Amino acid sequence: MLIASLMKLVQNLWPCTEIEYSPMKGKSKAERKRLERHHTLLHHLKAIGRLSDALESHDHGAPLDHEALRKAIGTMFMNLARIATACDITPGELENFFTEWSTRRAQEQSDKT
Repeated sequence: MLIASLMKLVQNLWPCTEIEYSPMKGKSKAERKRLERHHTLLHHLKAIGRLSDALESHDHGAPLDHEALRKAIGTMFMNLARIATACDITPGELENFFTEWSTRRAQEQSDKT
């Protein structure tokens, strides 16, 4: 599925090692994962800020900046894939979550009619 491919792609092309992130040097595996989660969360917050900036500018009359939105949203997907991996959440677990969520939502929508 797409989730597994995205998670693998991010891990392969965007490594988080002591070469790219020096605070990891000499740390235990658990501490390295903690640092990876924290640092990726900071990247995610930056992407949210870029998304907010693009949408807020549009609220004030500027045209939607599709390229800025595409980059912010794409970066957010990559950040979430990295955080999931650093939290030992598997693609299968995420797929199960979405299946359960969509089944529940469909039932809720059906119950409203």
